Amino acid sequence: MFPPKGASDYVKMECKKLQKNVAPILKKGMILSGIAIPLVGISLFNLSILLFSEGLQSDYLLAAGLLALVGAFGMALYKESNRQSRIMHEKNLEYMQTRIEESTEIDQFEKDRFQRQLNQEPAHAYQIFHTFLEKEEKKQNQDSVGGQA
Repeated sequence: MFPPKGASDYVKMECKKLQKNVAPILKKGMILSGIAIPLVGISLFNLSILLFSEGLQSDYLLAAGLLALVGAFGMALYKESNRQSRIMHEKNLEYMQTRIEESTEIDQFEKDRFQRQLNQEPAHAYQIFHTFLEKEEKKQNQDSVGGQA
């Protein structure tokens, strides 16, 4: 999660915590997809050239089999990178839900509302979490100004 432009230091700090939480999974997923995509592309390209220019001749069956094997390995890596992406998203949601639940600034009704929104609209999780952080920061600022008076 990258902090939106103009976000406060408080929101930026929370975004960094969220990023740090999933950094190893993100790195692994990027490496896997970075290897998988070229493998699949190269094998498909070479297989198509081999099959369309030479046809299925017994001389080229071993090469075709190896290229198919490389392509299958690339697809398996790509599938694993997608799984890593799902795990990362689930871990982010879990962190957001825990962070909302542990907040002492927001009342329970608001916490429940944010939790419900996260569960119902996981595609908008970052936006919901950002709204929560802004509300929490605003409440903290109100309390600190009110406590000084």
